[in-house]
Amino acid sequence: MDNIELYKALAKARTEFTKVKFDSVNPHFKNKFASLASMHDATIEALSANGLMIAQLPTDLDGRFALKTVLAHVSGASIETTLPMPPTKNDPQGIGSAMTYARRYSYAAILNIVGEPDDDGELASREPETITKSEANTLSKLIEATDTDTSKVLSFYKIKTLDKLPKCQYAKVIKRFEEKAIESANA
Repeated sequence: MDNIELYKALAKARTEFTKVKFDSVNPHFKNKFASLASMHDATIEALSANGLMIAQLPTDLDGRFALKTVLAHVSGASIETTLPMPPTKNDPQGIGSAMTYARRYSYAAILNIVGEPDDDGELASREPETITKSEANTLSKLIEATDTDTSKVLSFYKIKTLDKLPKCQYAKVIKRFEEKAIESANA
């Protein structure tokens, strides 16, 4: 199907969008950003008036959580994108958080609207927070207890020493090695 009518309608709608308000603050980096509600409020009337709608649906992509975003026009034309977004925790709160994040970014991307001030990649280029020496010692003991080669762990996570493991990975890694230790003990 030809998307010409959809693109014409989107171009017209974009001229009618109101200014997106940067109404939220990231608690970790202290930067302002536009919430999904703010982006929705700035665009929904113009989208509807021009025969456009957005649907966002959780889906599965190669066994991982992802969000499909569809921009559809009354003509039947549509464009879509799927964004994989692994939850930081595999529980309802972690999945809900990943979905909200994916919805906000996908909504902004498919409409080509700015959802946060441009930081020239500053946040993306920051070094991730790493585990403490104490956490590295705990991990080291678990690695030894499971007869795992530490160099393989370092290589897998692309780090030079255990204390360079990103903090966001720590709980998952510890859980894996604790499970491996239990399996070894039961064998």
